[in-house]
Amino acid sequence: MAAWLSVAAWLLSLTAMVPAQQTAASRPQAQAAAGAALQAALRGDANQPTITAGSVGPAAVTAQDLRHGLLCQSGAPQLPVQELTIAESHAAMLAGHLTCGQLVDAYLQRIEAFDQRAYLGSIRAINPNAKQRAAELDAELAAMRANRASALPSLFCVPLLVKDNIDVVGLATTAGNAGLADNLPLADARVIGLLQQRGALVLAKASQGEFAFFPSFCLSRHDGCRVLPLHSAGGPTDPLALALHCSVSGVVRNPYHLAHTPAGSSGGSAAAAAANLGMAALGTDTGNSVRGPASHTALVGLRPSLGLVSRAGVVPLRGDRDTVGPMVRTVEDAVRVLEAMVGPDPADPLSELLHDVPLPENYTQFLVAGGLAGARIGVLHQISNLPGASTAIQDLFERALDALRQAGAVLVDDFRIRGNSLGLDWDANRGGGGPATGHWNVRGRWEDLWGCQSPFRVGLDAYLAAGNTSRRYYSLSDIYTAGAYHLEVQEEVLTALRAPYTPEEYPTPAMRAMGMRLIQSMDAAGVQALVYPTWNSPPLKVDERAAGEYDGNNSPMIAPHTGSPAITFLGRPFDEGQLIRVAYSYEQATQHRQPPPLFPECRSPDTAAAGGASLPNSTAG
Repeated sequence: MAAWLSVAAWLLSLTAMVPAQQTAASRPQAQAAAGAALQAALRGDANQPTITAGSVGPAAVTAQDLRHGLLCQSGAPQLPVQELTIAESHAAMLAGHLTCGQLVDAYLQRIEAFDQRAYLGSIRAINPNAKQRAAELDAELAAMRANRASALPSLFCVPLLVKDNIDVVGLATTAGNAGLADNLPLADARVIGLLQQRGALVLAKASQGEFAFFPSFCLSRHDGCRVLPLHSAGGPTDPLALALHCSVSGVVRNPYHLAHTPAGSSGGSAAAAAANLGMAALGTDTGNSVRGPASHTALVGLRPSLGLVSRAGVVPLRGDRDTVGPMVRTVEDAVRVLEAMVGPDPADPLSELLHDVPLPENYTQFLVAGGLAGARIGVLHQISNLPGASTAIQDLFERALDALRQAGAVLVDDFRIRGNSLGLDWDANRGGGGPATGHWNVRGRWEDLWGCQSPFRVGLDAYLAAGNTSRRYYSLSDIYTAGAYHLEVQEEVLTALRAPYTPEEYPTPAMRAMGMRLIQSMDAAGVQALVYPTWNSPPLKVDERAAGEYDGNNSPMIAPHTGSPAITFLGRPFDEGQLIRVAYSYEQATQHRQPPPLFPECRSPDTAAAGGASLPNSTAG
């Protein structure tokens, strides 16, 4: 198996969870180890991913440039930021080794050096207020250090990469759509306000799939693209070529292999976070879009329970399934971000689901390294064994199950969700009818997640009517009439416009019933969580599309219809605590996360000349 294929399969299995958090004191040793690993990768040592011409894709830079570290020779950062965690940055700030401004500058340096020059395409826009906000936070930091503070606010100076369907004042919210290029919000989304209260700052808007469509790739249309008839003179004749030409931010690529996709629709958030272009990222997940891209890029992607996190100020795709979740490099950092976003919001109707739900005082209490000891985990083999599943990923999934056993977990093989409205157990393959990316309604009729797009039309029209500063388009119909959309979303747009009815409010009776059956089945088996592969196939190349309806994406199968939280592991609704305990324990036991060799630490020109592609081996101060 080629080096990339082995990395891709590794990323997409449960074994893609990230390594144990390093303390600030261990940073020099960690940097030395990372430098050695990168040197091995560049030399092509056995069992190491290798930078090849193929892995670079169509970028302007060559594999040789990457081997010699030529992309980022604009100076070593004050503190090495590759794989830097929130806790590490806070320790360095309190010790006087790092300022917020230096941290922001280090990530901006990486974005400038890597994102467009390597054709990663993960960043749509830099926040012009980021440096000013960093200066304000540095004033607060100086005061806290003068008062001998022992800790900083939980997200103090965390540079965030925000998916482009989440409102941030001062930046357009395009949702990847050319028609929303001047959609300037008058207020921050609720989650942005909560994160900023904990000290976070918005560094950039990340690219995304248009309107949050496209689960297996990340693409959107740019305003300067003139849609030509497919066979017109001077225009591309192939629909896919037209699609690749007409995109808001260009194609988003996988940082582990630039010829491949990071999945979608939060592909920009995933690619940027994995390449260490920011400390944390936000994505949205309707059926896949936090967990899928995270699985493609070796990140922790957490889909919260529906209702736990507000969606106010987020361009909707499906108001009955949408949620906002963190996409980061460690479970602890995911928990820090999640914890700040949790809470009811009168502006979000799903907040009613929190009524009478006892929430924990904090979620960091569940970061227990030995949390898998004695934990019962249900295994959904019927998902991992779906027809067409990659045998390499199936093998890695089995190895991940072995790791769970070695960490003390008790696996309940072939777990089943018992009974549906037809009196049958839930079947991932629907008796040969294809993957169960929907649910049976109370009348015994199958409803696919994407079979009806009326929630998209109703939700988007309501968002546009709410009145940001954009007055170009007031409805999905206006956008369609103007042709201000990507060719590849045309079918979804037309389906939404033709849907003659308003969607039922969530949760529908059928969804409530499925959620109750899930809880009852988990209770009967005595399991704390379920596990199955997020995807059954490796990442596509950016110029490929899946053959047939099933692209290997397993994310839409259970969580969106039951409101359950998921992070590859899946838990009961509002039981994020158990999910965190299991995921953190697995992360600590396996330590699988590796940064992409294509995007090493920035360094000074003389360092690069002397040491080739090795990483700096010293910290500031």
